[in-house]
Amino acid sequence: MTDFKKPYLAEIEVREPREKEVMVKVMCAPINPSDNYFVIGQYGNIKKFKEMPVGVGFSGAGVIEKVGKGVSESLIGSRVSINQMPSSPGYIGTFRKYTYMNVKSIYPFPESLSFEDIANSMGANPITVAGFMDIAERDGHSVFINDAAASSLGKMFSRYCIKHNKTLINIVRRPEQVKILEDDGAKLILNSGDINFEKDLKDMIKKYNPTCFFDAISGDFPGKVLAMMPEGSTMYVYGALSMKQMVNVDSGGLIFKNHTVSNFWIPTWLKNTKKEVLLKWMQEIIQDMVEGGKVFGSKVIKSFPIDKFDEAMQ
Repeated sequence: MTDFKKPYLAEIEVREPREKEVMVKVMCAPINPSDNYFVIGQYGNIKKFKEMPVGVGFSGAGVIEKVGKGVSESLIGSRVSINQMPSSPGYIGTFRKYTYMNVKSIYPFPESLSFEDIANSMGANPITVAGFMDIAERDGHSVFINDAAASSLGKMFSRYCIKHNKTLINIVRRPEQVKILEDDGAKLILNSGDINFEKDLKDMIKKYNPTCFFDAISGDFPGKVLAMMPEGSTMYVYGALSMKQMVNVDSGGLIFKNHTVSNFWIPTWLKNTKKEVLLKWMQEIIQDMVEGGKVFGSKVIKSFPIDKFDEAMQ
């Protein structure tokens, strides 16, 4: 396996921004599970990186210090949210003092929001919720199941569905996670650790008829859920929190119940989504953050300086 030890140590030369680029002084960058998996070489196409070390960090917040040719100087000093993915040309990561972005990849935010408020506002979690809803509606689904539902992403997805009166069945692993979602207003919550979990899930599926399942776990669990779902259901795999690379699915469901297994990855969705659709979601996310982040806000548990990277990633 590629040696991804301490990839954040990759340094870049502080230079003038190129055409259509902005130079951003990074003030804050969140750590998501995708960052942890990238560090150990299990996220994205790691073979594209020919030399180690490489940068880490897919999103963040900062201030534009310089602009390149073709970019208005009025942007200098703007507080922005930034988003970089390892599939992007010229990826260098956001876990550093300065990074360089195409001007189309930065999103200005009002001064009233802190850097911690906006660091992940255009990153993995809000954009993933946008992608979930876009592909679900495109494929004709209206009732959903989500596992790992007490994660930051899961809570955003749940709050979005509550706000927009959409039916979502949330699956968690522990009793305290049930309480977390209840406090957020969720009603349909199942604990996979309960002795009656499978019966309760079957009953809930029969009542609400979900045909769309977003899986962040991989391994054996998601296939068991999909097998209980109605004919024509689709499972979208977007994570592997079980650390298992294979998803085991009942072949009978694929053949006789017309079940489908698909995938979701932010770069692919962004690449295939029309500009006006992205703009609609950006406006909704920004408006929510300005109003207090009731849907897309994230709670910061702890902050670390960049030289405490190892401790932060544990």
